[in-house]
Amino acid sequence: MKFICLTLLIISGAADSRSVVVGSPPVITVDGVDRSGGLHLQCESEGWYPEPDLEWLDSEGVRLSSETTETHRNTDRFIVKHTIIVYHSGKIHCRVKLRHHMLETLIISSSSMFNLWRTAAILFSVIVVISGFAGILLTVFLHKYREHNQLQTEKRRIKHELDKLLQSQKIPKVMITDLETDMAVNVTLDADSANSCLTGPEDKEEVINDRTAP
Repeated sequence: MKFICLTLLIISGAADSRSVVVGSPPVITVDGVDRSGGLHLQCESEGWYPEPDLEWLDSEGVRLSSETTETHRNTDRFIVKHTIIVYHSGKIHCRVKLRHHMLETLIISSSSMFNLWRTAAILFSVIVVISGFAGILLTVFLHKYREHNQLQTEKRRIKHELDKLLQSQKIPKVMITDLETDMAVNVTLDADSANSCLTGPEDKEEVINDRTAP
């Protein structure tokens, strides 16, 4: 967000016999505050020929040093741009001069403007910190979530492989009654030649080994 200057003052001197093109009035914008609480101001003017001089002045007319200076040439016209950092409220002038021509713009910086920008800077810093912290937490959560899913998938795979292995090694059960039935044979005993320990019931379907027999 930028604040355009509040007051514009244009002063033109006597005509010059040489070719001079007067540019646009300088425009002051506020570009925020730095970490030390200084207010960044930028002054820009364009359409001059030849190259003009741009300077900052305080409320008492004392020249202030510019933080940065830029000069660009667009076809046959010049664009000048200077920035400054102020740490106190009051009137700040941006003046562009070319020979006997001068354009000047005034901005009045108040304590409320400083407080507003400082508050905005603090809020922005807090938002950046919170966003960074939230981003870190989200990254950690997603990493843990992926690890959990991978672990669960690996567990299911191992269980499936184990079930297949147990299924392949499973021995079919055999009923003992079936074995007894399959192994049953018919035996015919001769009473004269059979062992005296073997006795049979009257139905003659079972043979018993009687060890008590003489």
